[in-house]
Amino acid sequence: MKKATKINLQLKIIAINTTTNPLDWPLSSLPEGGRDGSSQDRLRPNRHPSPTPPFTRDTTGVHLSNFNLLKAIGRGLTGYVYKATAIGIPGIPDGQLVALKAIPKRKLDTPKLLEHLRREQECCIDLSTSGSPYIPKLLCSFHNETHVFLCFEHVNGGELADQMKAKPGGHFSEPETVQIAAAVIAALETIHATGRIHRDIKPRNILVKVDPDTKTGTPSLIDYGFSKDHDKGSETKTLCFTPMYAAPEALCDGSSSKASDVWSLGVLIFKMLTSCLPILVQPKDQANVMLVLKKIYTYLDEGLFCEKAILTAIDSMALLSADAKDLLSKILVRDPADRLSIAEIKAHPFFKVI
Repeated sequence: MKKATKINLQLKIIAINTTTNPLDWPLSSLPEGGRDGSSQDRLRPNRHPSPTPPFTRDTTGVHLSNFNLLKAIGRGLTGYVYKATAIGIPGIPDGQLVALKAIPKRKLDTPKLLEHLRREQECCIDLSTSGSPYIPKLLCSFHNETHVFLCFEHVNGGELADQMKAKPGGHFSEPETVQIAAAVIAALETIHATGRIHRDIKPRNILVKVDPDTKTGTPSLIDYGFSKDHDKGSETKTLCFTPMYAAPEALCDGSSSKASDVWSLGVLIFKMLTSCLPILVQPKDQANVMLVLKKIYTYLDEGLFCEKAILTAIDSMALLSADAKDLLSKILVRDPADRLSIAEIKAHPFFKVI
């Protein structure tokens, strides 16, 4: 796989049905700050201010009045993301669409949530200078008495998960998967070059930026709240992940490294090609998915069951080409030291068309 350039990926543009998407309500209906009053008002200072996190880095002269909030387009761990237009902000053309993430300070009531915000802000500030087309740029950040705000480039095509569901069979073709995976790999290279790991790669954390003229899409990797600093070759130990995409070591003892991102990439590729996950958890076990996966990865035949089950799943999938099967069998390996590196993945025949 050659050095990644901008990818023009043919993806069907999904029009989300506003009657079934509760995040697409008018601002006056959103219960972001409570069940009474409008969210737009609740984003502004009130008589119950909260302490500002000491690490918050504000962009000089930017306030909530510089934004015209249009609608809520997403909901995260601590707050909502709003589609908005910018007004009177140096470096941002008036009327430009942006994604404004609003985090209520009252929800930052634990060291874990404070750390989540710190990681996201610091990581996004560093990544904004990378120029990567696969990482939305943080345009500015600021706070008022009640909220911390992060303003990002607006990505107009929605989540990869919704694009995938709209495809026949609920999965992408192999050429589409190759291009999407290549974009994620390029984003991971940028993140890893800053000394960080992402730790939450999944379809919901990949947006698609659609070119209005060509109707082609460029994948963008988002959500850096679980990102973590680490030294070259080192591991970090904290429980931050989405269980079905998390590496065995992350589930079993909370350790993560670049190889953990590689595992999640492998699960993503498997999902994009087949619409399935390599290890299935029965509906009755969904409430205890972390415990079930930990048992699979740790206790059954000293983890050999995990590798046998995954290899069986890979081999049994008629949708997978020989190159795809070979790549996944070398990524979805229980021991992090035995997984392919990003450089080895780029050189694999699966990516020969890039």
